[in-house]
Amino acid sequence: MRVNCRTHPFQASLERQPSLLEICAPVIIVGDIHGQYADLLNIFEECGWPFEKRYLFLGDYVDRGKNSLEVLVLVLALQIRFPRQVFLLRGNHEIKSVNKGYGFYGDLRLRYSEENECDQLLEAVGRVYGQLPLAALLCGKILCLHGGLSPKLQSVDDIRKIKRGTVEPSGLLEDLLWSDPSPTCTGFKANVDRGCSFVFGSDVVADRCQKMGILMIVRGHQAVDEGFEISPDRKVITLFSAPGYQDHYVNKGAVMIVSADRTVTFKQFTRQKCMKRDVRWLSIPMSE
Repeated sequence: MRVNCRTHPFQASLERQPSLLEICAPVIIVGDIHGQYADLLNIFEECGWPFEKRYLFLGDYVDRGKNSLEVLVLVLALQIRFPRQVFLLRGNHEIKSVNKGYGFYGDLRLRYSEENECDQLLEAVGRVYGQLPLAALLCGKILCLHGGLSPKLQSVDDIRKIKRGTVEPSGLLEDLLWSDPSPTCTGFKANVDRGCSFVFGSDVVADRCQKMGILMIVRGHQAVDEGFEISPDRKVITLFSAPGYQDHYVNKGAVMIVSADRTVTFKQFTRQKCMKRDVRWLSIPMSE
């Protein structure tokens, strides 16, 4: 099978967006999906399809699940078709080197017999990753990103100034994708569990919220039992939308629904049957 690695439409659509998106409510915020295509479809079926609802995805579309390619293609196609309804952020699994160790590359090898075809496809996908926005400011008061805070992040303008296109993130960009809050930490400490970036304490959260003029941070990056977790100070919400993660866990998935009046609710989901290769195809309307 010959692989067509043209990704220009995806790149062009994303390049037109800023590094920091500015979004108004109502919106449905989705955490990590990790290749769980059936669960992504279930979210749309339960909450509404992107041609009728606005969605913000926090990243980690691929790896670990069995349908990474389907998830990635679907969300990118929806973003192109409904650019005012579907917003995509970059997660730490939207990195080529991570894909080679956590499942997506292996999934491609099963589909495409020639190694050079897989490498070409992953190279093309990596160029798309590099153009994904890095954070979103919701209603001017809620900072949404994949990972967390950074010693280099003092204002939202620091995110606006990031030049995208980086294949292997470092510095502030790396921290936005990789860092984690810690209930026991004060300040910033090395993120030993991840092997990169930092963990940060509630004191850092309070300080950065004050400096950036925001109320809270909504992020993904960590599996939580109920699909969402609210910090004791109510300033950090962790959202995870892949229920029954990796077919080994009994966690729920959840999305965060922010209504037009800025009321926040959560909708939880249980694991849907894995679709393996029997993928359900969608008919996307050509007019809004």
